[in-house]
Amino acid sequence: MSATREVTPGLDRLLDDVDWTRCSGRDLHRLAEGAAQTALRQEIVGTT
Repeated sequence: MSATREVTPGLDRLLDDVDWTRCSGRDLHRLAEGAAQTALRQEIVGTT
């Protein structure tokens, strides 16, 4: 299991729902930025 999935268990479900054939670089950046913010928030609050 990757570190990202340990921090954000729902991320793997989100990534499974992404239509990767239709994603632009901007879409991927937005997705990664949102995942990083969620992980940071969870680490600060201490929840998973």
